Amino acid sequence: MKLDKDTIDYIFNVVKTGDIVNVDNIIIEPNMVRSMDEARTVGLFTNENVPDMPFNSIGITRIHDLLARFSIAMKRDDFTIEVTTDPDGVYATKLVLKASKLKIDYRCGEPGKIAAPKVLHDVECFRLQLTEDAVDLYQKGNSAMSTDEVSMVSNDGVSFEFTDLNHDIYKCNFADTVVPIPNDEGKVPSSLKFAHRYPAKTLMSLFKNNPTAEFTIGQKGMMRFPLNDMTVFVLPRV
Repeated sequence: MKLDKDTIDYIFNVVKTGDIVNVDNIIIEPNMVRSMDEARTVGLFTNENVPDMPFNSIGITRIHDLLARFSIAMKRDDFTIEVTTDPDGVYATKLVLKASKLKIDYRCGEPGKIAAPKVLHDVECFRLQLTEDAVDLYQKGNSAMSTDEVSMVSNDGVSFEFTDLNHDIYKCNFADTVVPIPNDEGKVPSSLKFAHRYPAKTLMSLFKNNPTAEFTIGQKGMMRFPLNDMTVFVLPRV
């Protein structure tokens, strides 16, 4: 079957977003997109505004490969995608990208074999606002310090802190305070203080692509970050 433009655009957006955060396996299924990287530190999750697909679900593996093939085919005239499903029509097994003088195959993964959470369990507690100036300072700190992780600390303001092997610290303040998020019972966190560590390169990729985002931190430290109309979740390091 041939996919319509809206479906193609949605799949491309999912693949592009997955490539930004370096996940390699994504499931698109009815009312949900979900993924998790192999290190189990970052993934995509959304259960809002997921369009109905002409097939039930699709497992997208080898994200970078598919994005490269998209980039070639979609720039040419008469670009289309045809999809083949399993015999029962449950999931897509192959995409064929076609354009003028061009045909590229892409074999899909089996959705049932891709491990990704269906629910995000950490309760959102704090809302924060990113700024372009904060992203600039973050990027400079990420370059100047020899470390692969960054701490986000809320204590008399909110800061990013990089600590290198010599215990030198680079600290940049990016918010005066956090906004507490009420739970289902209307109660807010008793303290606005927290400290969590995250993979520095992952946050850099997110911040560069949405430098004025409003994002949240959960009770256990899970970051939820909006990107391309989806939610990227980043788990804290322990």
